[in-house]
Amino acid sequence: MRIESEILQNTLSKPDLHTRWANVYYSGRNNIFYEIAFDYIKKILGRLVGETMLDAGCGNGAHSVRLAQRGFKVTAVDFSDEALKLCNENLKIHNLDSKVKVRKASLLELDFKDDSFDNVLCWGVLMHIPEIKVALNELCRVIKPGGNLILCEVSKNALETTSGRFIKLILNKQGKELQTDAGIECWTETSSGNFLVRKMDFKWLKSYLKSKKFQVIKHFPGQFTELYTRVFPIFLKNIVLAFNEIWFKYIKLTSPSLTQIIIFRKNVN
Repeated sequence: MRIESEILQNTLSKPDLHTRWANVYYSGRNNIFYEIAFDYIKKILGRLVGETMLDAGCGNGAHSVRLAQRGFKVTAVDFSDEALKLCNENLKIHNLDSKVKVRKASLLELDFKDDSFDNVLCWGVLMHIPEIKVALNELCRVIKPGGNLILCEVSKNALETTSGRFIKLILNKQGKELQTDAGIECWTETSSGNFLVRKMDFKWLKSYLKSKKFQVIKHFPGQFTELYTRVFPIFLKNIVLAFNEIWFKYIKLTSPSLTQIIIFRKNVN
């Protein structure tokens, strides 16, 4: 596992993936979905302005900006210098560089004391971490009793995931997928190096965090599909993104959704 983590760190030490993610996931109409989602998350938390929030695996800082704009005292961490560079640039654009603390840190070994934060956000990050239990243990450790852990991950049981596996089976192009307790893992080759993507088994995730004295507060859909990452004409991308917004706001079915958001609360006792 340590060797796999080192491979991943080497891949993410280069700018390619970070730049692509910023362009694909955090640009154009996609930002409308995130604004809606983060308003909803804040409503569920129902907490006072000024609570602390760790953005664990902050990437380009897009969500750190959203959290700060919603009144949280944000600390953003990532182990990638390239990601932190983008994060700092993003914060400056939004005049938040003096309000968000940015630090270099690995989710496998966070440099914070126990019970340091009221809330922790980890959005689309665990799916790329081989040592997922180690990362979860660290996230759990730094949350105060009564605090919240907000996770967004891709579901292994989503309609897009299962249909994709079926199509690959028919075409005999299954790839090197590995079924683990945490979900379905697949290593792919990118321009920056080997890269892990895990489709989460949310049943396992709930069970594991229950053993760490966390209870589920809310489990709800994220984006129904990420086809917009593969649909090239802008008008088609916008149609897909508009459908994601409608799904999140009105349809609200969790199981078929590709990405799912789950909020856990740490037991006080």
